[in-house]
Amino acid sequence: MAESRPIRDTPANRRQLALVTKSALFNRRRKLVTLLEYLASETMAGREADLTQQKIAIDVFKITNTGDDQASVTVRTAATRLRSALQEYYRFYS
Repeated sequence: MAESRPIRDTPANRRQLALVTKSALFNRRRKLVTLLEYLASETMAGREADLTQQKIAIDVFKITNTGDDQASVTVRTAATRLRSALQEYYRFYS
């Protein structure tokens, strides 16, 4: 497995995040934008190791009963949709 480089909070990274979230592709996908902005902010702040399904369910989706299977399903489904949307974005916009 390739070694990953830390994602820093730089103006270039913030500009790229803004370009993605303001694109027509993400225009009507507010939950995905919220998830992406949250994941990017937490990662750039150096807290990527703290990102869990439970934490994302609470912080992004405001699900308080994180022991419920629905919380995990919600987070996994949103992450899958976000990955697909990002692949589509970079396929057409880069």
